[in-house]
Amino acid sequence: MNETLSYGLSVGFFAYGMMIVIAGLCAVLIRVIVTVLAKTSKAPAKASSKAPAPAAPKPAAAARAAPAVPVPGSAVDDGVIVAVITAAVHAALGAGHRIVHLEEASHSAWTRDIRARHHTSHSPHR
Repeated sequence: MNETLSYGLSVGFFAYGMMIVIAGLCAVLIRVIVTVLAKTSKAPAKASSKAPAPAAPKPAAAARAAPAVPVPGSAVDDGVIVAVITAAVHAALGAGHRIVHLEEASHSAWTRDIRARHHTSHSPHR
């Protein structure tokens, strides 16, 4: 009985020690990856900061004041919608991003009900 207990404790301490060593190695590996990625992402930013970016032309005041109201009875082509979304992504995130999939979001009644229950289950603005 005593030998079984001592064997179990020794195996347990060994496993605990191995977990500490593995966790430490993982932390070091993650630190190295973060450092390498930080250095590689800073290099292009420094090169691009030397050349000043061209100023974007300011839109006319009339174009800014015009409301974007769809004309009743006019159908908008899906290609136009995709082009607008693509232009917005390019303007917001730059040329390094691309849209992989566009689809209309359709949610079931179950999803809407559960989402409504979740949103009304707490009151964050008390």
